[in-house]
This record gives sequence, C-alpha cells and structure tokens, in this order.
Amino acid sequence: MLKLSLHAKLTITIVVLLILAVSSLSLFLINHEKIIIYKDLKERGLVLADNLAYNAEYGVLTAHTVILTRLITGVMAQPDVVYCVIRDTDGKVLAFSGPENKMPLPNEIIHKAIITNKAIVHQFKSNVVKDNNYVNYYDITVPVKSKAGEAVTNEDVFFQEQTSDHERKIGVVQVGLSLSRVDSLVKKVQTNIAFLVIAMLLIAGIISVLLTRIILVPIKKLMEATKKVSAGDLNFKVSVKTSDEIGVLADSFNKMIDDLQKITVSRDELIKAQEELRKSEGRFQDIAANTGEWIWEINSDGSYTYSSPGVEKVLGYKPQDVLGKYFYDFFIPAERDQLKKTAFEVFSQKSNFQNFVSQNIHKDGHTIILETSGVPTVDAKGKLTGYRGVDRDITERKKAEEQLQQAYEQLKTTQFQLVQSAKMASVGQLAGGVAHEINNPLTGVLNNVQLIKMEAELKKDFSIEDFKGLLNVIEESALRCKKITESLLSFSRAATGKFVLLSLNELTEKVVTLINYEMKLQNIAILTELQANLPQVLGDPQLLQQIIFDLIGNAKWAIEKKMPKTSRVITVKTSYYPESRHVLISVSDTGIGIPPENLGKIFEPFFTTKPVGEGTGLGLSIVYGIVKQHSGDIKAESQFGQGAIFKISLPVA
Repeated sequence: MLKLSLHAKLTITIVVLLILAVSSLSLFLINHEKIIIYKDLKERGLVLADNLAYNAEYGVLTAHTVILTRLITGVMAQPDVVYCVIRDTDGKVLAFSGPENKMPLPNEIIHKAIITNKAIVHQFKSNVVKDNNYVNYYDITVPVKSKAGEAVTNEDVFFQEQTSDHERKIGVVQVGLSLSRVDSLVKKVQTNIAFLVIAMLLIAGIISVLLTRIILVPIKKLMEATKKVSAGDLNFKVSVKTSDEIGVLADSFNKMIDDLQKITVSRDELIKAQEELRKSEGRFQDIAANTGEWIWEINSDGSYTYSSPGVEKVLGYKPQDVLGKYFYDFFIPAERDQLKKTAFEVFSQKSNFQNFVSQNIHKDGHTIILETSGVPTVDAKGKLTGYRGVDRDITERKKAEEQLQQAYEQLKTTQFQLVQSAKMASVGQLAGGVAHEINNPLTGVLNNVQLIKMEAELKKDFSIEDFKGLLNVIEESALRCKKITESLLSFSRAATGKFVLLSLNELTEKVVTLINYEMKLQNIAILTELQANLPQVLGDPQLLQQIIFDLIGNAKWAIEKKMPKTSRVITVKTSYYPESRHVLISVSDTGIGIPPENLGKIFEPFFTTKPVGEGTGLGLSIVYGIVKQHSGDIKAESQFGQGAIFKISLPVA
C-alpha cells in the first residue's frame, strides 16, 4: 500500500476541496449567465412578436399582404431573427420571410396561441437552415387581436371568442430567433470562467504549498529534535516562534528537554558545564581587566556588589575597596544629594539610563568627571535587585569641550572686533567723503574772506559791487556746505518719522503737481499710470514724498545730460501685487542710463557719477534708508544710453 506523507495528504486534500468548490462555483456561474442570456433573447423576441402582432391588426383584418410584408421586413432587420410568419385564424400564411420549407408551423401551436390568448415559446433544434447551416432557435407564437365591434370577414367567425377586454383573435404571428449568437456568448462566458477556474486553481495550489510549509516546517523541526533527544543530545532546542498549537507543542517539548536535563545530568556533564562556566568567567574577567572602563554591579540600595579592575584606572581604588560602598559616596559633596535623588528616581521606574554625567572625587583627592550607563536587574517576580553598568572617565573630553567653547567665544569676540573695524573703516570713508565734499566750498569761502581782508588792509579802492560779488560767492559756498550737512543729517538720523495710513497715489499726484510746471519749462513730460483702488501703506508722508522728489530729480538730470535731446519723458507708475501684499511705485526715464559697472554701487554713500558741484552722493543713499525704514525694498534697472527705472516695493497696511 502506498504511504503518503503528511505534506502530500494536506496538499491533495486542499487541492481536491478547492477543485470541488471552484468547480461548483463555475458551474453555478455558467448556468446563471446562460439563463440570463437566453432569458434576454426570449424577452426581446416576445417584444418583437408583440409589436408585430399589434401593428399587424389592420393587415390581418384586410388580408393586406403588402402591409404585412413591410412589417415583417422591419422585424427581419433585427439581430438573431431567422424567419417571421403572419397567419390568419385558419392557418393561412398571409406574409412570410425566411428559409423556404424549413420552418416548423404545427397547427396545434397556432390554435393554442389563439385559444389561450397567450404567447407560446418553443425551442427547436436544427430544423431551420440559415446560411447553409443548421441552427437552434426559439419559435415565438403570439395571437393577433382586434377590438370588438370592428368589421370582420366570415372566415373569422370560427375564432371570434371574446376576451375579458372585449377583444377577439384574428390571427397569429410567429417569430424565429437564432440561438447562434447567444450560444457564442455562452461559450465565451464558459471560456472566461474556465480561465478563471485555472487561475484560481493555480493560486489555490500556491496557497496550499505555503500552508503546508507553514505547518510542516515546524513539525519537521520537532521530528529532528525528537531524533536528537533520542540520540542523547539534551542541549538541542526547538526554535519554533509561533503562538498556535504547534508553538505550544514546541514550548512543551523544550520544557520537557529542560526537565530531562535536570534529571539526567551526569557528573561528567556537570564537570563539563563547570569548565565552560570557568571559561566564560575567564573571558569576562579578561575583558573587564583590559578595558579602560569600569564595569560594576550594585544592589537595590545602591551599594557595589561587583567591581572590575577598571575602577583603579578610573577612581584609583582597588576593586575590593569599593565593594559595600554606595555609588553616591564618590560624588562631590556639592552635587551629592541632588544626583542621589535623581538616580533613585530612575531606580524607582526600573529604567535604563545612559550618559549620566557626575563629578566624582578620585582617591588622590582631585575631581574627575564620569559618564555612567546602566540597566536594571530583576528577579523572577520582576522585583528590582539592582543595576549593572559601566563608568568611563570623560574628564579630558570635558576639558577639550570647554577649550573648544572658549575658542568659540574668542572667535565670536574676534569676529565682533572685525565687524567694529569694518564699521570704523566705513566711518573713516564717510568722514573722508564729507571732508572732500565740504572742503571745496569752504576753500571758496576762505579765499574770498582772505581777499576781502587783503583789500581792507591795503585800503585800496573796493567798490560795493566788488564786495557784493565776493559775498555772493561766500554765500553760495556756505549754502552748498549747508546742503551737504542737511543731506548727511537726513542720512544718519535715527528718527523713524510719524507713520500714518496714506495713499501712494495721492502723494505721487502732489509731487507731480508741484514740479510739473518746472518740468514743462525744461521741455520734460511727466506721465502717471496710477492703479485705481490702490491699498494704503503705513508710512511717513514727508519721507515718502522726499523719495519721489529725489527719484524724479535724478531722472530729470539724466534726461538733461542725454544727447541728442530726443525723447524727454519721466513715467511714475503704481501697482498692487495681491499674492505678496505689496504696493509697487516705479520712476522711469529716457535719460542717459547707468553704466553696468556702477549699477551695484548707486546706493552707497557718497557714490555719484555727477560732476563736482552737482551732487553729494547721498541722495540715493537717503532714499535707500527711507525705504528700509518702511520695511520695503528698492532696486534699479538700466540699459546704458536708454534710460533707467527705479522700483520701490512697500508692504500694504
């Protein structure tokens, strides 16, 4: 007799059950789909026959063959229709379409349809020839009815039985529907379901293999363990880590081995175990003695129960010197109570701890810094019995960290000093620029004053007109000094101005109104493109007006310097950007433009491309400072020789 393995039995059982289940399901699905398809064809045939019977009433009453033939032609155009017949109550064919001499027309079907007043459906096989092939088909016979009271022929008297609806039967309609197309659909369904069945069987096979492996692998491990135990190997354990019945069985097997070990341990095996234990302890002692760290154990009270030789390198004590002492005995007095409290809070939670830093007193009296890590030890009931862990000396590392921190602080100080030096250099550059700018007009003042003194001392003829001319030069030079001083004060003032809600459109219109006449005299046109309903901004009206004045003034100068003097237009434009909630005001001109090498310097103090006497180099610096006071941004764009545009962006209120 053939012996099957458990794997084979499980596989065969699962596969057979799945085949039966899948086969039953597939047969059910095939029959269900077949019923639905045939039912749909039958219902469609009944609808066609009913409609034909309804429309054929007049043609049957009048025996009008042409009308009936047209009706049949329309029905024959429908899919699956192979023949169509209309008869009177005597069985006479009034109209026909389909294969000749091949249609089943038994009189009992006709009379039954008339007498019962119901449609009769018969399925025939291989009786109608279509396209030289025998086909299966439905024959649907439906009576043709006529309302009572209408004129009829004498031939109809035999069949003028009245219905409950006062109708009488005057003939029958027969429609034959081919089953070829629906048979083809049924075959496709069967084929698809067959493929589905094959796929499900493949999946079932894979699942069965996996299931059997899940079950059999642990069983094989148990069998292997049984053989090893039978051979006397009591150190073998079954490594099955599941929580099901097999896992419980494996745990029971392991417990049985443990019990056997306790019972059957021989003297030789005990000696061997002791030897292994000594080797293990020796390895641990070698590691503990040669490592630079201190390995220790303490009980739940915090006193040392074990200390490795590493304690001598760390604290200077022999291992036996620390046994019985408490871990907090070595803390420095200033931190002892707090660190002890913190440590016992960790003990109360039975938590691991890492990198616990404390200052301890070395045997020779100096302070060292230790980093401690430990894990709790518990008994069989989960009660805390103590901790074991390791200490490492991090004193040098802490010193290095402190030195690094000091170096960092020194670096910050040096950096601050460099920044201050840079500031002083900027102040020196600023002072040099101011001195250079003021020196020229002051020289004129001094020269003219000295000239007046010389004229007075020599007592030469000195007319009032000459004196007036010298004073004009002095006044002009003094005013120029004043302008430079005012610009410098405006550039360096710390006040932020009085900020109120205002409209850039209104400020722009005011400025343009003030200077428009002057611009017309210079043949310069000022155009404004102000966006309607521009949101308000928060700012100082005087400062923002100064910005617009300065930018228009620069644009005027740039236009006047351009040769030939063709286009002379300044455009002031405002717009709003909802996505960034910023208002933009731009001033563009058709002047000489800004060289590319100067475009990045124009906002620097005392940088100017204007000749001496025409600019201080502080105008755009002041504009830049005002814009930043208003939390805005300014940038310039230019193509040399074609003009420039300054764009100022300010946040809306």
